[in-house]
Amino acid sequence: MTLRDIIAFLYVAENEGLNLKELAYTCGFTDSTASRTARSLAAAGSRDALPPAFGLLEVRLNPADRRGRTLHLTEAGRRLRDQLDDAINSAVPILAPEAAKATCRLPGDAAPRSI
Repeated sequence: MTLRDIIAFLYVAENEGLNLKELAYTCGFTDSTASRTARSLAAAGSRDALPPAFGLLEVRLNPADRRGRTLHLTEAGRRLRDQLDDAINSAVPILAPEAAKATCRLPGDAAPRSI
């Protein structure tokens, strides 16, 4: 999976139902790059899929105009999104160096001390 694939997946995960033009504009892709990227994230065997066909997105006809395409997560895409959300939410915050200094604990200290 390329960085471009990851960026596109994350943006669709946060904005399901967006169209290819919106994906291109937001990610800084050309229209053709957005289309190819979405198709590489589509499910293998779908009409819109291109190799490697990760199976994370579904490309649907836009019901409003029937020419455009909208992007939606597949079940596999939702599972990956949920796993990423869990990993991010359970991550230990990293303190800024100033905050780390202000709350250091020396051997034998019962509580953190300010420096």
